[in-house]
Amino acid sequence: MWAVYDENELIGELCAEMIDYQTVGISYVVNPHKRNQGYCKRMLKEMLELKELSCIHCFEAWVDSDNDPSIRCLEDTGFETTRTAGYYGLLKDAYFYGVHKIL
Repeated sequence: MWAVYDENELIGELCAEMIDYQTVGISYVVNPHKRNQGYCKRMLKEMLELKELSCIHCFEAWVDSDNDPSIRCLEDTGFETTRTAGYYGLLKDAYFYGVHKIL
């Protein structure tokens, strides 16, 4: 997990959790006062370029179908929709996004 600060102000947090030896699930949150300023894209791009994660072939994220800013952020950083699913039996859909690194 990474916490991102601008001087003393928390911008957001990014978490990467190993699913298996080549796949990482990611989650993130951005301070509401700092949204729509490109911080999430920057956090994701920098995480994807980390040398420590160079052995990872796939990064995955779930996002609610009505979370347009998060969907745009994922798509702008190279993620693609790989499937949709009902969200824990509720009527709301969730999209599954993944980015696969080519070795």
